[in-house]
Amino acid sequence: MKQIVSYKMDGSLSAQVLVGENKTYDQFVIDDIRENIISQNKPIIQHYNIVMTSVGTKYQGRNKFLYGKVLEAIGVILDYKRQHKRNGIELKTAITFLHQDIKLAPNTIQNILNLFKVEIGIAKILDISAEAFAEKQQPTWLQNVYGGVI
Repeated sequence: MKQIVSYKMDGSLSAQVLVGENKTYDQFVIDDIRENIISQNKPIIQHYNIVMTSVGTKYQGRNKFLYGKVLEAIGVILDYKRQHKRNGIELKTAITFLHQDIKLAPNTIQNILNLFKVEIGIAKILDISAEAFAEKQQPTWLQNVYGGVI
């Protein structure tokens, strides 16, 4: 039976965790990468192709198209870090996608990259994500409430 459990974290922030039959998305990503890429010593692109050619719209019960984008983003980060490139727009977009859109925790992103022996600090992940968030346009309702100034 699937069940969503809410709990309070430090700073009075609430979090929801899916418990029961399914893992959280963070754990699903880490486990799948560990089992199907790291332990089999496959390139990430090969696993991406397996995910995308699986029958139907699901891969292990998850949306395969969304998970394909997660694997692509991880691949971009790995390419940047392995080639010692400076922070480019693709790297920032990939990190922002994983953190803000997919809602992976910064430590999860760091742990995934550590599986590939690539290091990036949690502070760096948060800085990149915060920078991208600051560049987003404020919603109209928020502009109306604060007169466009926060």
